[in-house]
Amino acid sequence: MRNTIFDELDSGPLSDEAAGVLRGLIERPPPTVSRSLSFTQKSCGIVLIKDMNRAQKLAINFRTGKHFDNLCFALRTLDLQLPMEEEDFERLRHVWPTLEELRTIKNFTGPPEQLRDVEQCMLRLAEIPRAEFRLRLLQFQKQVQQLQAELASRIKTMRTACEELLAAPEWHVLLGEVLRMGNFINQSAGQQGI
Repeated sequence: MRNTIFDELDSGPLSDEAAGVLRGLIERPPPTVSRSLSFTQKSCGIVLIKDMNRAQKLAINFRTGKHFDNLCFALRTLDLQLPMEEEDFERLRHVWPTLEELRTIKNFTGPPEQLRDVEQCMLRLAEIPRAEFRLRLLQFQKQVQQLQAELASRIKTMRTACEELLAAPEWHVLLGEVLRMGNFINQSAGQQGI
């Protein structure tokens, strides 16, 4: 590379100091991304779910579930205040581990640390009795809360309309006229012997 700005590099080997700095930059491990305790990155682990696509879908959904620990706690204790949206419940139910997968995980006898992250999460779910039905119950409770909020809003609107109607002088005049006409009809029917 003659006649360029790199001509100075041909001045010989790097100094020990420059070589050390470059080596430190090149050999430095990449920074790790902070994750939940449930999802520490592992390069190896015992594989119990053989279908890698299935394992990946489960892992992605457990990771995007934001608070897997909170989900497990809510399933275990039936904490109805779990801050999850309806879409989160649907997404989880769509990829929920099958009974066969949970049995396979539950039958594992080694230390859980030997499992991949996804299997460790499934092991935690397998320890919760009837976890899928509990998830459905939490989802149903969320639907009831949303329905209650919608109905409460409608009931408030109806109540306000009724209060305004009862306070309106025109309503009282109208009811008075209906009463007068009803009395007239009843009086006329009585005179004719009907």
